[in-house]
Amino acid sequence: MKMKKWIALLLAAAMTLPLMACGDSSDLYEVDMDALAEMEELPEGVDPEALEAYQQAQEAGGESAKSAKAGGTGKKSTGSQEAKPASEKETAGEAETSEKAYLALGNDLKEDQLKTVLKLMDLSEEEYEECDIVYVTNDEEHAFLDNYIAPSLIGTRALSSVLVRPAEAGSGIDVTTENISFCTPDMYKNAFQTAGVDDADIIVAGPFEISGTAALIGAVKAYERISGITISDTVVDAAIDELITTGEIADAVGSKEDAAKLMAYIKAKALSEKPTTREELEALVRQALKDLGIELPDEYIDRIVDLLLKLLMAGIDLNQIPDEVLGFYQKYKN
Repeated sequence: MKMKKWIALLLAAAMTLPLMACGDSSDLYEVDMDALAEMEELPEGVDPEALEAYQQAQEAGGESAKSAKAGGTGKKSTGSQEAKPASEKETAGEAETSEKAYLALGNDLKEDQLKTVLKLMDLSEEEYEECDIVYVTNDEEHAFLDNYIAPSLIGTRALSSVLVRPAEAGSGIDVTTENISFCTPDMYKNAFQTAGVDDADIIVAGPFEISGTAALIGAVKAYERISGITISDTVVDAAIDELITTGEIADAVGSKEDAAKLMAYIKAKALSEKPTTREELEALVRQALKDLGIELPDEYIDRIVDLLLKLLMAGIDLNQIPDEVLGFYQKYKN
């Protein structure tokens, strides 16, 4: 399928997602991006910033046009910097990867809690002083998570903290957790890959046992400082949705490891086979469950299909799927 046609397909998915989420199954009709750009008023669900990025990429020509997409997330605005595709570098050229460690701290950590977190991260006082530090606020946690978790469960304090160290190119993501009850390292890895994080050693820690769902926000903020890449809110929202969905599936199947494995496998399968209708996505999920010998109620299958639509709109590519997962997928493809 030509790239322009694929972009149009993703845009159509964005525009029809609200109906699909209610169980209304329909084909993903194609949309002419150039005609859309000429409209005086955009249809509901189309991100004007993403459309503008597409137009700029078209004007610039070349391969840059492939990474621009349009689609809505339904997430509250955080007032953050202008969103760009996850793979887009700074306009000055390829950003150089920093060797410095970056620390994203929960903004409401007390002094004794901070000491606990630093100890769990094995950071000395001298190393802490040399870190580049960013902070995650409770308002940011609510802005990203309220769509998926009851606000009362998020609470009023930001405590999740993340240490991100740049790793050698091609080494992938290594995740360690301390005092994290909801998310496993593999669940984080899947979500970080979706967000576009790559080649990093990451430690997620809490001052005491916490869910860790907000830690992804801190990891993204730290990674942006390391790489010079701005990760769009659309992509962060998709990654958080994936993290929460994987946790719900883990509760249903009784295994966090199986849930993480299933989601990684389904992503590889969907992004490789490129289904074009909701029916095809559902058939893909059911086949993946059969491949892995996992059973899920229909409500979870619908939840996964909705997530896949969002991931496709976010433009995740196969380069972000671990080789071992792709190899596992290839075993069942033939």
